[in-house]
Amino acid sequence: MRRQLYEILQANDRIGLQRAVELLGEAGVRQGDNPHAPDDPERRLTEDERLRVRGWEEAPLLDEIAVTPFFRGTLINLGVLAISYDGLEDEARNRGGALCARWGITPDQLIHLCRCFLDELRVRSMLSREMRRFHPRYTACPDYIGRADWERKVAQPKGLPGD
Repeated sequence: MRRQLYEILQANDRIGLQRAVELLGEAGVRQGDNPHAPDDPERRLTEDERLRVRGWEEAPLLDEIAVTPFFRGTLINLGVLAISYDGLEDEARNRGGALCARWGITPDQLIHLCRCFLDELRVRSMLSREMRRFHPRYTACPDYIGRADWERKVAQPKGLPGD
């Protein structure tokens, strides 16, 4: 997945998360390394097959961008991938004047604060993606999410020792 994403990013300077998932799915089918790909890569995929293929590709990508920064080997920490928030700068400059005046900060500082806040939401897995809404063992989990065979990297909170 990392190699494929790197190649996709070389060909496309800026792409959204959904487009990256779609392109990863197409590459997985073309190369035959996605277990949900049909035997004939030229055959048109059904919508169900397409969802399963994309789910298989999306799960590790979400881990890469939504995992805490303490994991050293993520695409972000390796410098392969950078996260940007579409429209953030324009919104902060056009609509953030009152907030900047109240807080006594510049629009650039407001943009920085917003990025920090959004990054914190991202690493706490608060992404608005259907893949994040269901646990694979949940009975109402959609089939394509359950079949993504996703082992989440997000560390479980640890309590204090009992002794």
